[in-house]
Order: sequence, then C-alpha cells, then structure tokens
Amino acid sequence: MLNNNYFKVFKGAIARIYHANGAVVGAGFLVLDRYLLTCAHVVAAALSIPGNTQEKPTDFIELDFPLIAPGQKVKSKVVFWQPVNPYQSGEDIAGLELEGNSPISIQPVYLLATEDYWEHPIRIFGFPQGHDMGIWATATLRDRRANNWVQLDALAAQDRPVEKGFSGAPIWDESLQG
Repeated sequence: MLNNNYFKVFKGAIARIYHANGAVVGAGFLVLDRYLLTCAHVVAAALSIPGNTQEKPTDFIELDFPLIAPGQKVKSKVVFWQPVNPYQSGEDIAGLELEGNSPISIQPVYLLATEDYWEHPIRIFGFPQGHDMGIWATATLRDRRANNWVQLDALAAQDRPVEKGFSGAPIWDESLQG
C-alpha cells in the first residue's frame, strides 16, 4: 500500500533543470535541506559543456520544483562532480546546492538501499522532449548489469519509455515504498 504522505514528499522533492535558454534538460531531486542530486550529463546539457568535462563547472544552473512550486526558479551551483566515465562505476553524478531562497514547502527524500530489486515496480517523473510539464513513466527493475547500473524495463508496450529527459530523476520503488 502506497504511503501517501511520504509519496507527497517524494513528488515535492523533484526538480526540473533548465538550460540558460529556458529549455528543460532533465531532472534532479532534493536529498538534504539545500542539496540535490542529478546526473552530471544533465548539468553538462544545462551549461552547454561536454558531458565528460573533468573540471567541476562553476556556472549557475536554474531549476524549479514543478509539482509544488512550478515556475519559482532558483539558482544552484555544482558542489560535487563525477562526470561520465565508461570505465568507472558510480560515474555521471552531480551534487547541486541551492542559492538564495527556495520554496518553503520542499522537503528532502531519503535514499533506500537494497540488494534485491528483481521485479520491483517503479514510477518515475521526467521531462522528455515535448513534456516540459513532466510526465510519469512506469517500469520494472531487474538486476545489476556489468557496469553496475540496474536495468529497468517498461511494464507494457503501451507504457511511456524511460528515455532522455528522465535523467537525474528519482525512482519511486513500489515494493519498498520509497
């Protein structure tokens, strides 16, 4: 059974990340009071820099929290940078720190750890092309691949695929309720 109170926190923690020209480039999520996680390649897209840039970017990134404060953009800066590296596990992660005032109602989510995710149904909210207001997708988790990433498969042919634009978004695990 879905924990509606915590799912509300989960939804409120989802951030929409923008390019300087206003285009939506991906997602992130609040994990501490003023800190978010996303993919390094999302930050690279937001700043128009190569995805494998090794130096931590210094430019600001704009974002909002579309499910609780749409359009209330806030600036963030990169405080952690692990760019894409095909030969290393744990790559493609960026940590952002919010600057200035943020929407009052945002709360961080906590991360769950498990070793057994086989056939866990999940949902994810992202911003693929043509869906700047966001769209939900569902999938099923499988298991780790050789690169240590966890495989996920769409639940049915008619479901929306998890594609470009979902990068950086948190995954809600229906089995773990978090």
